[in-house]
This record gives sequence, C-alpha cells and structure tokens, in this order.
Amino acid sequence: MMPRYERPKTIAIDIDGTLYCDGNLNDKLVAWVKRMHKEGYEIIVWSSRGKQYAKDAAIMAGIDDIADAIISKPGYVCDDKGWEWIKFTTVVWDID
Repeated sequence: MMPRYERPKTIAIDIDGTLYCDGNLNDKLVAWVKRMHKEGYEIIVWSSRGKQYAKDAAIMAGIDDIADAIISKPGYVCDDKGWEWIKFTTVVWDID
C-alpha cells in the first residue's frame, strides 16, 4: 500500500504583485507568513527577477530572518511526476 502524502509545510512567496503590490508592502501577507512560520512552515522567498532581488525585498519586508531559502524562481523544474507534482500545491489568492 502506498503511503498517504500530506501537503508539504512549505510556503513560497513571490515578490512583485504578491509581497509588494504597486510598490506597497502587503502587510496582511507578511503577518500571515510570520504566523505560518511560527506554526512550523518553511518559508521560501523567490522572484523571477533573481535571488538578489528576492533577498533585497525580503529584507525590506522584514522577513529575511524567517526565510529558510531566498532563491530565484526556477527556469526549469525536473521532477519524475511531470506536472503531477503540482497536486501538492495550493495557490493562496487571499489571506484571511
């Protein structure tokens, strides 16, 4: 019997349009991310503009100290599951 997979306790946060909207910090998202980090979630900050851009944004947002990784968004994803890996991922559109 195959083991049951649980959703990974990892949150990847984009910069433009997500952490910052029209140049303004998304305070609601920052508060949620800090709360989720306290609940044991791993935090990844990433941007298609590259690692240094993501790092600078995380510092300005005050979340660099809780980020487990600050990276560039991947240009390629190599996974034996193909697109099936995304079934473990949920896009968060609005933070309550």
